Amino acid sequence: RSLGIVADGHGENGHRCATWLCKRLPGLLSQALDSADVSGAIKAAFAEAERELEEFASEHRFSIQRSGAAVVFAAMLPDQGVAYLVSCGDSQAVITDIASGTFQSSRVHHAHDTVEQKRIMEAGGLIKVSRPRCRNSILSRVCGPDKSYQLAMSRSFGDLRLKPLGVTEQPSVRKVPLPSRACAVLGSDGLFEFMSPAEVVGKIHQRVGRGGISAQELVAMARRRWDQEEGGLYCDDVSCLIFCSSGVASQTGAPATYSPSLVLNGLNP
Repeated sequence: RSLGIVADGHGENGHRCATWLCKRLPGLLSQALDSADVSGAIKAAFAEAERELEEFASEHRFSIQRSGAAVVFAAMLPDQGVAYLVSCGDSQAVITDIASGTFQSSRVHHAHDTVEQKRIMEAGGLIKVSRPRCRNSILSRVCGPDKSYQLAMSRSFGDLRLKPLGVTEQPSVRKVPLPSRACAVLGSDGLFEFMSPAEVVGKIHQRVGRGGISAQELVAMARRRWDQEEGGLYCDDVSCLIFCSSGVASQTGAPATYSPSLVLNGLNP
């Protein structure tokens, strides 16, 4: 089996959440994959990881009231002929058939989506919706009545201030057929903000038989797109992991990340 995980932190202590989750979740999820009810076991693993993260933050005296992390996980199980795409938040995973170019993707959790909106509003949360001029997508944020903390996703680890208002760590789990020649790409929202899953998959297939494409190259492409769309003023964190099924020439290299800073008038504050 092949497993991969990307955690994208946000808030003052988001990096601590993401680091801890990347260490703890793979073990919990590996056990879940051996369960008779894999989907249920994965959801239980996420709940356990949230509980342990809260304990870890308390023991080490850092706050996750306004900090947390999105997580995406993918698993290839060739002995069963299936793959699992698991998401919590706005990071994404895609798995593509190297032979045909078709792909499946994980679910992204936006507060304005019908199911997410219903849960949040029933819990007393508020949703702020906007359409930034530089983007073609809707941006929605979850907040409380005082609007002092706003979260640009409807599911996440941590973010305890918004947990009573409908934000949850419970993931979406997709079980899909595993192609005989499969490649998975996992990325933070910074990777997919201006490159759709279809475009990312297209980049992979353009390079099949020509040495493949690395995670570093996809991160560099995403950074250039951010520069074009944001006028060089801002680039989000960009993380990418690629792995393939056995028998497929490696497309990967090392995982890649980019941690940006806000640029104002050409200066880094």
